[in-house]
Amino acid sequence: MLILLFAVLWGILLCLLLSAPFPYTPLFTVLFIISITVLVSAKKMLIINKKYIIYSVAVFIFSYILTCYVIFKPPSQDFINFGTISQNKRAVIFLCEGEMEKYTPYYTNYFLQDKPFYLKPIYSYRIKKIYSELEVNSKNNNLSLIARDVKSSILSYKPYYFYIAYLGYTPSLSDAITYAVNDGCSEIIIINYTSDNNLFEKTKKFVDYNKLTSNGISIKFSKSVQETGEFQQYITEKIINMPAKFDGIILLTKNSEVATIIKSHLNEHFRKDDIFLITDDLDYGINYFIKKQCSNILYVCLDESSSGIMTEYFYPKIALKYSDKIKIVGIKDWGYDKLLVKAAIKCFLENEK
Repeated sequence: MLILLFAVLWGILLCLLLSAPFPYTPLFTVLFIISITVLVSAKKMLIINKKYIIYSVAVFIFSYILTCYVIFKPPSQDFINFGTISQNKRAVIFLCEGEMEKYTPYYTNYFLQDKPFYLKPIYSYRIKKIYSELEVNSKNNNLSLIARDVKSSILSYKPYYFYIAYLGYTPSLSDAITYAVNDGCSEIIIINYTSDNNLFEKTKKFVDYNKLTSNGISIKFSKSVQETGEFQQYITEKIINMPAKFDGIILLTKNSEVATIIKSHLNEHFRKDDIFLITDDLDYGINYFIKKQCSNILYVCLDESSSGIMTEYFYPKIALKYSDKIKIVGIKDWGYDKLLVKAAIKCFLENEK
């Protein structure tokens, strides 16, 4: 019986060692060593046979899986009060990407949405190591500034309820919608401050839109700010105003239509079509220009609304591999600019009519 209790403990400790923040590692390691020591010292009291070993393995696996579920379980839905709905109250939700500032196991779910929950501790260990290098992820800073200015402009226009929501942090879109409905709003306009134009479909597993509409709540998603002329003008000017001259420019994006429009604007300035490459693979883009014997290239992250793990960790490591062959400079994210605020407001106004 004692060995089964240890199997429960080891299943829990394995999950915690993989997923808990590094400051907790010494504590869990000590607990593991103590449990081994106790088990060894009590071996004379144990009756170990094949049956108990099989049971212990099964208990260990069950304990590990249960701990994984508890740590990474999907968020519970907050209570929504549809009894206070008013046709005169309307809300705006500024929806952006967002990432956790410091490593927290639960919020790694954003990076691991396609992984089974019992494998998430293994993958979260890698994310934990990345955060130990980054220390603090400042992705939310610029997003908060843009949201602040958008809020100020909209509230000076009409008395909307305003909320911010993050795809990878808190408050989530589900949280923001719940706040809006509980405040009595019957119409909700969601400003899509991301590069993804398919957010409605992707957020269905977190938000019950059918329930909302059946209770008289109108939900409108704006197009992505990436689709606006203001955004495309801003990126074009940002590239043109770079102080260095480049013989290769990588437009890093999954949205080739937007990149093609920006490329056409840039052609008016650079007058060389062959210095541009549209791709979502930085490795491929760098190799492409190395083969063309370019010496100075620029990569532009068109899909990153603010600088986070991808632009501060993964892309620099890719660029570093080629630092002895070619000079590489990056525009890592959209940053902060009044044109981006205008782009977000334009998305709102198109749905406000």
